[in-house]
Amino acid sequence: MSLRTIGGILAVVSALLLSVSAISKGWYTAKHGEDSLGAGPMWVEECDGGHCESQMLMKGAHGAEETWAAAGLAYAGLASVTALLLLIFGIIAFTGGGGKGLGITGLVFAMLSNGAAGAFVATKPATMSMLTTGLGVYLSSLGGMIGIAFGIVMIIAAKKKAAAAPAAPPGYGAPPGYPPPGAPPQGYGPPPGAPPQG
Repeated sequence: MSLRTIGGILAVVSALLLSVSAISKGWYTAKHGEDSLGAGPMWVEECDGGHCESQMLMKGAHGAEETWAAAGLAYAGLASVTALLLLIFGIIAFTGGGGKGLGITGLVFAMLSNGAAGAFVATKPATMSMLTTGLGVYLSSLGGMIGIAFGIVMIIAAKKKAAAAPAAPPGYGAPPGYPPPGAPPQGYGPPPGAPPQG
């Protein structure tokens, strides 16, 4: 299996994980009897027995909760863009294309997504202390790390391709008055402008 194929697989898996984590309501969870609460970067869901209601995390937020919700929206937006880019980059890698630029771009966006996820986690307000860490946090971290791995694999693939390329042969300059290598010999035919023979 070629490095580019491995890179393509990594890119698609990373895109999938980042997409799921962006819309997940399972970054933080709390359960009390039959009641439960789940929150993610964009949505919060409250369940009372079998009846569940979802709403935007930003709705009704104030103070520290508003900062947290804004960080969540920033992550969801950045993760979505990164996922789309990685999906495109994965397709390019599967076709045998892509190089160092593709790897660096994927690497940068994956790192930015990880940073945005860290900001969302770090700004969780004290009023939400009853929430425990859920699966969404780990999906985001894993997706970001796989995206970084994609970037590294593509950079290595580009370097290997450059190292394997044959070196250009040394140049050969013909002395003045001599034809270049491979050209038919000159000087044995009629001079220019002479009438055709025969």
